[in-house]
Amino acid sequence: MKEIIQYVSALLQMEELHEDIVSGKAQTVDGAAVVTDKPHLNGALRQLLICANLVITEVASYYLPLRARQTLKTTANGSITFARFRHRRVVDLIRVTKGGSSVRYERRPDRIVLPRGTYEIEYTYLPPTLRLEDRQPFAHKIGARILALGTVCEYCIINSMLDEAVMWDKRYRDAVIAAAMPKREIRLPRRRWG
Repeated sequence: MKEIIQYVSALLQMEELHEDIVSGKAQTVDGAAVVTDKPHLNGALRQLLICANLVITEVASYYLPLRARQTLKTTANGSITFARFRHRRVVDLIRVTKGGSSVRYERRPDRIVLPRGTYEIEYTYLPPTLRLEDRQPFAHKIGARILALGTVCEYCIINSMLDEAVMWDKRYRDAVIAAAMPKREIRLPRRRWG
């Protein structure tokens, strides 16, 4: 997250905040992002973190769903609560299997209901709210620069800079779609010299 906020502060020309992030003065204290020696920058830093978390949630919802798989055992009443999942912000259950075979289940707001037993559950989830020191979950596919474009867009919307928001939104959407699309290898036929 620190790298995303570093890019965002540079793109928004927040030089003072950018310097504090690069120098390591910006840090999380008691769960809140603060700049230790410049309290007037704390509000901007918190606002940028909120915007970055909105963008990361959007990417996980629409472009690159985060997937997890885990094995869980039902309780005595035949249910598995979402609170027992490793990632608690469950979006969709992809597959519930027992012994390699798919199993029918009933989804409720806080749990799934199925016959007693042990099941392997594959699901998509949203990441938790990330702090300044946390790592963004898409590092393998989408870099900090792309997420920074979306964060700048969100910041512009929140601060009523709508013309700028339109420009940043186009850049962000183009970049995230290009990054999320599968890369195909293009092969040209070999030339024959005769």
